[in-house]
Amino acid sequence: MRCSILGCLLVLLAATVALGGQDGGCPVSISVETGIVSDADYDDREGGFSVLQADVSMTYDILRLSYGVRSYDWNDRTGLPFGNGVDDPWDQLHEIELSAHDRGRINSEWGWFYVAGVSAAYEEEMDDSLGMFVGGGASYALSDAWAVQMGVGVAGHKIRWAVVPILGVMWNQGVEQGFSARIGFPEAELVYRFDPQWAVHLAGRVEYDLWRLADDSTVRSKGYLEESGIRVGLYGDWTPTKELFVRFGPEFIFARETTFYNSDGDEQNSYNSGATVGGSFSIGYHF
Repeated sequence: MRCSILGCLLVLLAATVALGGQDGGCPVSISVETGIVSDADYDDREGGFSVLQADVSMTYDILRLSYGVRSYDWNDRTGLPFGNGVDDPWDQLHEIELSAHDRGRINSEWGWFYVAGVSAAYEEEMDDSLGMFVGGGASYALSDAWAVQMGVGVAGHKIRWAVVPILGVMWNQGVEQGFSARIGFPEAELVYRFDPQWAVHLAGRVEYDLWRLADDSTVRSKGYLEESGIRVGLYGDWTPTKELFVRFGPEFIFARETTFYNSDGDEQNSYNSGATVGGSFSIGYHF
């Protein structure tokens, strides 16, 4: 999932509308996602980083529990615009999240959806790292092919609160062959399905993450790290059986910004990191 607080709200709301919870399908599923982001520098300096990401999640009916970790590899620490120039600014960032999400139909035209949850995103200590998110809205079928969604979400944390509009247009969702699309905020995608087993899709999403840094952080003791950006990927989807799902493909990450806050939530410094490429592989199984 690769998100925290606001990011989880954005992505889960989009997933809830697109996938509709379980909708009478298998009540239990587990998924694993891995990814890599290649090296990029901060503000055209020599110092930079690459990231290896891993996430595992388990879903039971409308409930979802997940854990994610990002492992950083730093180069030229003396060229970084933060830290002490000797030690790695941080090695790993963790996130645990518990959420509930579902949707349903009111009649043939109107539907509803919601998501709510709590998360903890942190470097080492979990104190002051908790966040919450809740949101929901309605969908309306304009025709057999077209539908719109609308709603609002709220995400909260010790240092950040945000109200997020949920707007989108969906076309040909659920078709077994041919094109389909979902355009809106925070995610958009264009899918071509060759048959029930194979599909390819182009997807883009806004990303936002907020972690609590360690008590002995050389960057900001007990402070916070905020990252945002845009990720675009071209993925292949393989569904050999109704239980198994595999997704893989290259990604392009850009418009990335890193901001630091002190322990009271006051903004300290902000830096841009260069555009870079990456890739992801995920596998899911429904029991």
